[in-house]
Amino acid sequence: MNQRRGSSFGEIDVVANYRYRPPYPVAVFRKLLAIAPRSEHLLDIGCGPGKISRALSGSFGSVTAVDPSAHMIALGRSLPGGGAENIRWIESFARISQAMANASI
Repeated sequence: MNQRRGSSFGEIDVVANYRYRPPYPVAVFRKLLAIAPRSEHLLDIGCGPGKISRALSGSFGSVTAVDPSAHMIALGRSLPGGGAENIRWIESFARISQAMANASI
């Protein structure tokens, strides 16, 4: 097996059917808001179509949604809430730089 873990989420057929996955329960969003130390910024790593980013964008000053799949990012942007001005969509693998590791986030 020479595929990178999670690479199937970049396949167009997987992405096309992803919208049919059940939504997260409302309790998930309440819990995330309750444990968030601040509301200035939300970082959603491996965001897929942004189910969390889109739902919580109104509760944070800014949102960064990161996913390696261009197709997932495009889907997220096209869904309700995906065009929110405070969501920054980034197509990339999430990597922690030394500067980020040393910073207080």
